[in-house]
Amino acid sequence: MPFLNFLDNLRAKASGDRKSTRYTKTEPNTPVDENVVLAMMETLYDQMIMVMSHLPEIQQDDFDLAALKTQLLLPVAHYLMQQPKGETRPEENTPFLKPLFVSGVPGIGKTTLLIILDEVLYQLDRSCRDRVVSGHITGYFADKPNLLVTPLRLFGTSTGMLSARDWNNILRHWTFDETTADYSETALRDFTSQLQGKIVIVDEAELEGYVYFSELLAQHGILVILSSNLQQDQIHLPSDHVQVISLQGSDHRFGDIAKVCLPNQPHLLFDRFAAHYSAKQTLYVEKISYEGNTLVYYDWRNLKKQPLMKDDFARLFVDNEADAVLLDSVPFFEDIPAESVDLTFLGYLSRFVNFVDAIHDCRLPLLIRGTQAEPLDTESAGGGLHSPLMDYDQRVGGYQGEAAWIEWTRCLSRLRSREAFNTQIWPVTEPLAAGD
Repeated sequence: MPFLNFLDNLRAKASGDRKSTRYTKTEPNTPVDENVVLAMMETLYDQMIMVMSHLPEIQQDDFDLAALKTQLLLPVAHYLMQQPKGETRPEENTPFLKPLFVSGVPGIGKTTLLIILDEVLYQLDRSCRDRVVSGHITGYFADKPNLLVTPLRLFGTSTGMLSARDWNNILRHWTFDETTADYSETALRDFTSQLQGKIVIVDEAELEGYVYFSELLAQHGILVILSSNLQQDQIHLPSDHVQVISLQGSDHRFGDIAKVCLPNQPHLLFDRFAAHYSAKQTLYVEKISYEGNTLVYYDWRNLKKQPLMKDDFARLFVDNEADAVLLDSVPFFEDIPAESVDLTFLGYLSRFVNFVDAIHDCRLPLLIRGTQAEPLDTESAGGGLHSPLMDYDQRVGGYQGEAAWIEWTRCLSRLRSREAFNTQIWPVTEPLAAGD
């Protein structure tokens, strides 16, 4: 295929080998013909546009394509031209490779663009897709049980893009030796060797866990691209250790959040589970068959107490064969008094965000019934949390409230997007009483 051969041909040109298209090893700090790099950048761009053109769900005008080419694809092209695929160099010959940090407000298409880039990289065998696409990670220690992760999907196709939490879990699973209760240098070398020449794409880099992971791979000459809602002054990587790419645009996740997050009123679907409304001490799941789909019900009053992260929620959905999810008694759309925001509240809010993130990654319909009495205002829903979260930071002299607000804004954007998914499953969107 012409595209698959393109990279080898360009490398041969860059190395001065006019007689063969075989790649001649080029050190990362070896200059590369800029014309060759620009040609690679244009090819990546054209291939991404081609992928978009075959996806009717995507409108190209919605994306910051100018910044995509000049800010993102140019350094990617440099990496592809300089980095041999599958070769491990001595550490002393490996310069620090700055991660690319793609930032911007929620919903402008950062993740979608990177997933499309992964699709193009997969054709070049430069994606991590083959290592993570199954969702089951074995790692270096074969006696460990498989680690479950949730690869992001490009409209049904699993990709090589994972959340920051999943990548950190893989790193620990791969390198931590249970017999010595310490990290294994041999396992770490094995982990980085698996990623040599690949591009590691990381989503949801809002919390500090992305710092160690991305800098570790950067020290081994592996390019990491992170997507985040953080602004430049909120990034916890040193300014000389990161290349920040700020994408512009408006939220593409259209939808009416008021049709996803319903008030505390009788409803045809929720009332089918009326016998299970009381809070329970252990995790429980109820499910029914509805219109030929498996409908899974959770009560937040029970769920908030469970030590579950995003990958745990994703596993719950898979294990229960969920086609759609109901979540009852969610309190975060009420007026929250500032004095009620403490570490416990932030923990519960983070758990809810993890739940919604797992719903989003698993591409599941979701309907929520809150504790507020009245329907939400489509434009302002969830905005009331900003003031009490900022007040918390002022009281304790920290930034946990600001970090929670950033995650909450992503959560609101993803909740809005559920409206389109819900119409595929539920014909009922109004709060109807049981038996109507």
